[in-house]
Amino acid sequence: MPFIGQEPITGAFHKLDAITTSSTNTYNLLLNGGAYSPASANHLMVSLNGVIQSPGDSFTISGSQITFVPSSGTLSSSDSIDFIMAYGDVLNIGTPSDGTVSENKIVAGAVTGAKLASTISTNHTFSGGNTFSGANTFSGATTVPAATSAYQLLNSTTVSSSTLTITFDNTIITSNHQIYKIQFESLRGGVGLGIQVSPDNGSTYRTSGYNGNRRRWYTSNSGSSYTEQGSYYPNHLFYSSNSAGDASTWEVTILNMLENDKTMCISYGGFGYADTYHTLGIYSSRYNTEEAHNNLRIFPADSGSFTSGKVSIFGIKTT
Repeated sequence: MPFIGQEPITGAFHKLDAITTSSTNTYNLLLNGGAYSPASANHLMVSLNGVIQSPGDSFTISGSQITFVPSSGTLSSSDSIDFIMAYGDVLNIGTPSDGTVSENKIVAGAVTGAKLASTISTNHTFSGGNTFSGANTFSGATTVPAATSAYQLLNSTTVSSSTLTITFDNTIITSNHQIYKIQFESLRGGVGLGIQVSPDNGSTYRTSGYNGNRRRWYTSNSGSSYTEQGSYYPNHLFYSSNSAGDASTWEVTILNMLENDKTMCISYGGFGYADTYHTLGIYSSRYNTEEAHNNLRIFPADSGSFTSGKVSIFGIKTT
């Protein structure tokens, strides 16, 4: 006969061992010869003399024993315990089996930091919006996607010996970023500081065709007086007229590198090293032909080589 109504899908269902009645109301409950202790009388279906008994009224449970409360007062050998069925709690899922809990079964936000291991050492990929706070340790192969709208450090070069050229090629200048920022930190050694761009990853560089304008203010007497000066530069996307001993510190913002458009830059900064001399300036320029560029070089624009300092390039993704 099929099951009538909603079929239980969880819980433990057992037919307990047969019991032979005698002149007593209390009997041991056994399952396959072993003592069986139900959670309550409500977890048993008991048939006595062909009549289903009412839990708590017709029988009670204490541990692994059942006690009948018959209307006759005491059972006898002529009574028949037809069967006893033991049921698990069908509304209680119990302990899930290994590998059975899917993502959809976990309520959003239910897993807190207290339930996570202090160190996660397997391979993980983090995507979307993730916030990490406190002391976090990541080991193994951990993949974090590129920032979508913030600075991302792409390369940093520290100069400690004679260096003629610093190049950022097409492994750095990519479609992942629309704006680039170059920071010069106390770069010294060369006379002049220039940036030129390349359309073919460094096979050739554009050495003319720029429209560059600089405005600067400088003092050579510890601020007793200042000189304002403007100059035009056609051979560099960026140019600074520092001497070999000056420590140049600039931030150069470059746009339209990979677009078929005019590559442009705007920058601010200064240089100086002696106590009495310092320059503060702003600079803007463009390469005056619409052309995509995937490489740039930084070099002493007039003579010499770099001997110390640091150059870093950052990418900004705006879409």
